[in-house]
Amino acid sequence: MIDIDKTAGDITKAIRNFMAAEEFSYINGYMQGIAAEIKIVASVVLIFLAISSSSFVFPLLLLLFSITLALASRISLATYISRFYIIPLFSVIVVLPLAFINGDTGMYGLLINAEGAKYVALFTVRVMAAVATVSLLLFTTRFSAILSALRRMKFPMTLITIMAMVYRYLFTFLTQLVNMLLGRRSRMVERRKSIKGASAFAGNFLSRILSKSDAVYLAMRARGFDGSVKTFDRKFEWSSAGIIYTTMVIAMVFLWAITEL
Repeated sequence: MIDIDKTAGDITKAIRNFMAAEEFSYINGYMQGIAAEIKIVASVVLIFLAISSSSFVFPLLLLLFSITLALASRISLATYISRFYIIPLFSVIVVLPLAFINGDTGMYGLLINAEGAKYVALFTVRVMAAVATVSLLLFTTRFSAILSALRRMKFPMTLITIMAMVYRYLFTFLTQLVNMLLGRRSRMVERRKSIKGASAFAGNFLSRILSKSDAVYLAMRARGFDGSVKTFDRKFEWSSAGIIYTTMVIAMVFLWAITEL
């Protein structure tokens, strides 16, 4: 049977953890003092190198590099890892069957394909390195700063508007979910678990969210929304931390070249 309160509560917790990551961008740490443009470009480059790597060396080095920078930015290791371990775990589940297709090596009663198992391990390490890099960017950069940086970098305004709307609407989504859970619990004498109850709750929630989206849009139009998002114009400035970080990223690029040649 389905426990609506627990399932919806877990979803709420996951969303809260994602949103809470921005709180660390206000801390006076190493990465927080680097311009958003530098971090965005560096993250894209490092992610590309991680997913294109054919060996374990560079992804593992990048993972260690990200963890070191997170610690230097005053983010605890437990907090940092707890925010991104779900995605690599899911990736393992997705590609794990490749390790057993046409297996030729016996181990604990299972036939394992050595090449498939190697690919599963390499794919997982790549994903861990890429997600750790993205998490570091989100942990140490305010979302408004990311939007402002993308605007200065001449990204399409439509893309920036969509990103801003999705991010802002997550707060409305979360508030509506918490209110429905609170109302459900206050009206229940005995907790019941059923598929019918789950479908009714999901349908009611979807209906309310759609109604809320119309209300939010009308409110935005009433306040002068013209289809573009206004962002605080932050001036790009090089800092000593930014120069050092750029140098380290360039060094990582050379390390990738060395490991791939």
